Amino acid sequence: MPSWSPDGTKIVFEENYHYVAIMNSDGTNHIELTNDINYCSTYPKWSPDGTKIVFSKRYSGEDYCNLYTIDLDGNNIEKITDFYFTSAPSWSPDGRKIVFDGMDFDRDDGIYIIGVDGKNLKKLTYYNTKGHWWTSGISWSSYLDK
Repeated sequence: MPSWSPDGTKIVFEENYHYVAIMNSDGTNHIELTNDINYCSTYPKWSPDGTKIVFSKRYSGEDYCNLYTIDLDGNNIEKITDFYFTSAPSWSPDGRKIVFDGMDFDRDDGIYIIGVDGKNLKKLTYYNTKGHWWTSGISWSSYLDK
């Protein structure tokens, strides 16, 4: 699932399920941010300020899949969740939180929110599927009901 940079000049995407890469919006200047074939890196999304990418990462052969952030130069990879499975992350408009689909180690799945620092995890919904679910994505809304 490709994602536009906030300024519209670049695109971040997953490449062959192993790499998170960015390129200019015209397809030039392709750069791999992650490059370890032993990892599956998916669902990359730009931070609202355009300085970081959040993505799901799983080591090949393991079931665990967690959220990480990375700088645009490929440095400062930070693990922000400790889950059985995560997918479809989306940044809050202020860049301080991330919402995602997740399944904890008890196979309790739903939509969660967490601070970008990995703190203040909160479960927002309960799917009650015990591990049998899939979603195509989550988005923040800037709409406020008055």
